[in-house]
Amino acid sequence: MPSPSGWQAQHDADYRAHWHALAARADPDALTWVVLGDSAAVGIGAESVERTYVAQVAERVAAETGRPVRVVNLAVSGAMAKDVLADQLPLMPASGVDAVTCVVGGNDVTWAWRFREAAFEEPLEAIARALPAGATLGLVPTFRIPPFEARVRRANTVVRRVAARHGLGVADVHAATWRRNLRHQVSRLARDLFHPNGAGYEDWAAAVAPEVLRQVRGQAPAA
Repeated sequence: MPSPSGWQAQHDADYRAHWHALAARADPDALTWVVLGDSAAVGIGAESVERTYVAQVAERVAAETGRPVRVVNLAVSGAMAKDVLADQLPLMPASGVDAVTCVVGGNDVTWAWRFREAAFEEPLEAIARALPAGATLGLVPTFRIPPFEARVRRANTVVRRVAARHGLGVADVHAATWRRNLRHQVSRLARDLFHPNGAGYEDWAAAVAPEVLRQVRGQAPAA
């Protein structure tokens, strides 16, 4: 995997520092949302931390519930499913969690020499077993590049299968990004033409927010 450029590294440092500080805040009235994932969950590409999909979702959940949202963002740039399992899950709080989302797979799809469904499904299955009942897995977004898009669809078949086996919700990030035509989607990418920008993360937030709201309201995933 290539090293991040200067602005990507700066985003990573600044945004992770923000999430770390936010998680450390204590508010007995706050809803706690644990975020697992990769650079998209960190927010690489957004013009500011407020434009990341995680911040946009937290803002919407707070507005709709009337309660502040404490985000525990454990995501790490470059993470694959196996890294979420090894490095992020052990850091998840043991109690007091109202919602958990795990959107991972973009790096599994784009940076593997060959995408093997079993190599993706094995750690994802272990993640699903460890998540609280009713938590959410996210689908991989579209990349619109034919070789990668075929991998994305295979990966998303795995995500849906694992989620169904464990009674987990699914955040359809793929549909939220696919609905854009190519020209419109390119306008919603950061300058690396890989990560979303703030507008692009609006699409991600539109897919993830309903799942976080479902969890904090104690509702079961859709059948």
